Amino acid sequence: MSNHKRHAFKYKGKRFGRLFILKIFYKRVVDRNLAYAKCRCECGVVKSIVLQALKSKKVISCGCFRSEAASKRLKTHEESVGGESKGTPEYNAWVNMLQRCRNKKHPQYKDYGGRGIKVCKRWYSKFGFKNFLKDMKRRPSDEHSLDRYPDNDGDYEPDNCRWATRDQQLNNQRSKLNKKDGKMLLRIFKRLKAFRDLRDDEIELYDKLLLRWFGRSAII
Repeated sequence: MSNHKRHAFKYKGKRFGRLFILKIFYKRVVDRNLAYAKCRCECGVVKSIVLQALKSKKVISCGCFRSEAASKRLKTHEESVGGESKGTPEYNAWVNMLQRCRNKKHPQYKDYGGRGIKVCKRWYSKFGFKNFLKDMKRRPSDEHSLDRYPDNDGDYEPDNCRWATRDQQLNNQRSKLNKKDGKMLLRIFKRLKAFRDLRDDEIELYDKLLLRWFGRSAII
């Protein structure tokens, strides 16, 4: 037995990281013999590893250490976003809010970021989602979505956001129209009615519209 091989066998019973060497053996690889170590990992897995990889500390476990490290990184990320995984309604609302206001390629950017509507720094910083969830809490139901209130033209920030139903959001938009708009809509309705007889369902539709937006009936 060569001195090189004799030296390799001395590693039997040694520990490298989480691996304990049970046996040293040689294996023909391409055109040379490589020293391998049959190891038992602390997690219980038995695996054969090139001895040189153990000596250079390139391998310190059967692979469990890498898995644990990846899991730890994932946990750290989840904690930074409030322990949430992608796909929750609150997380999606947060992402969509950022996209509308900060991504110029988003189809709705022109109606949000393009109009100067911004997201407060607290909600887009490193712990942006965690802060967002802390401020907004969970949405009350599937019928609720993120709404800027009381200022529908204001920024996304804790004092100007709420979870609101579709009807609540429509009422919020109602404040953007004034009495002059209401009078104009009423005049349009009267002209249409004078031009031809309207069906009952058409009258009902106009009436609902006026009541919702201006609190006034079109049926005189």
